[in-house]
Parts: sequence; C-alpha cells; structure tokens
Amino acid sequence: MSDQTQHSQYSGNPYSNSGPYYERIPQRQDQMPFQTPPGQTPQQYYPFIQRPPLYPPPAYPYAPYPGVAVVTQQSEPGSGMAIAGLILGIISVVSFFIFYISIPVSIVGIVLSALGCRSISRRTLAIWGLVLSIIGLLLAICFILFFVLLAISQQPRTP
Repeated sequence: MSDQTQHSQYSGNPYSNSGPYYERIPQRQDQMPFQTPPGQTPQQYYPFIQRPPLYPPPAYPYAPYPGVAVVTQQSEPGSGMAIAGLILGIISVVSFFIFYISIPVSIVGIVLSALGCRSISRRTLAIWGLVLSIIGLLLAICFILFFVLLAISQQPRTP
C-alpha cells in the first residue's frame, strides 16, 4: 500500500465508487428508492445523482487554503512601562503609610512612567502613573516628617 493511500481518511480501495466523499448509487433495481421506468438506467432517470470519478479522492477533503497576509500591529516602545508605572503609582498612593514600601515603589513608578511616555497610545496612562507616583512619594515623605516632628516634640526638655 502506498503512503498516499495509507494516510488517506477513508478505507477501502481508492479506485472504488464508495467512500465518505461520494454518495453511493444503488446498482440494482430492488435497491432503488423509486422505480425507474423500463428501459432507462438510474443515471438517466435521476440526473442529479453523479457518478464519482474513477481516480482516488484527495488525501484532504478540501484544497489547502493559501492563507491571507495578516498585518500585525507593531508593539510600541514603552507601552508596557506605562501600564507598570500606573500600577506602581496606584500602589504607592494606597500604601503611603508603609514608607519602606511606598518610597521604593514610587521611585520605580516614576522611572517607569517617564519611560512609558514614549508610547503614543498609552501616554495618558504613563502621565497618570507619573502623577500618582509623585503623590505617593510626597505622601510617604510627609508621613515620615510628621512622625519625626511628633517624636521630637515628645522628648522632654532639659534646662
């Protein structure tokens, strides 16, 4: 058996008139769903029934599609950095009272947002990330200064 018929999707003789791609035509008169008039063959009486060709069907049920050229959008430089800067800006504003987390996060958020401003489509996100990171950094510094001044004012004064 050759490789072509061995890998085909039907079984049996490839040159026979049967298979899943062809509708089997009854050969005898008693197999016909209707009676054919005397002297006419089923092909004359049923012209819509086509005999399959005598060559084997293709290995695939359809011709391979040649494909379509798909134009993909090039990724912009800095679009991921703009999103990361926005996320870090939100984190720095929310966690400003944990200054040992908020200060490094806001510094990294400022850097990533500044680099994310190169993206044309995500520039607004980068600007919001930059603003939120700066606000988070200022809140953390004000929080530290408040507690330092509070600690200084609580110390007893010695004359």
